[in-house]
Amino acid sequence: MKKALSTFMLAVMLTTSTSACNSKWWQDFQNNPAQYIDSYITQVNAYVTTAEAVFAAIIVLLPADQQAAAEQAFAKAVAGVQHAIQALKDAEAAAAAAQQSNPDFTALINAVVDAITQVQAIIDEFKTGSPRLGAPRQIAGYDELHATYAALLRYKH
Repeated sequence: MKKALSTFMLAVMLTTSTSACNSKWWQDFQNNPAQYIDSYITQVNAYVTTAEAVFAAIIVLLPADQQAAAEQAFAKAVAGVQHAIQALKDAEAAAAAAQQSNPDFTALINAVVDAITQVQAIIDEFKTGSPRLGAPRQIAGYDELHATYAALLRYKH
């Protein structure tokens, strides 16, 4: 059920042409943010899983002397996402324990979006920086990754 909900939410976000700040979804989120946090975290984790697969395909195409630095930068960015997710989970748990009816998770969601932006930037940098990729070559999963990233950007407020 949780996966179906997250898939539905992702589909809704991908088909929405307005920004999250102006949409009915954003109003609903502001009215009951705790209801959406788990779905959001699931989507972010799906993004990270896809990013890891895409990066694994890119890293082997980089020159050997660039691979260690690329792996280190990517690992640091993914750790940043995990840290931001944990902060969001902790805030959600604290709000639930305090029985807050309308907690504000905006800053924490923005931190998650900023963290996944770092992951995406690293993937894009090394995808375009690999001489063996070339312009016409596609990386499996990259288009899905980019679409998920675009959808997650809509959460930033």
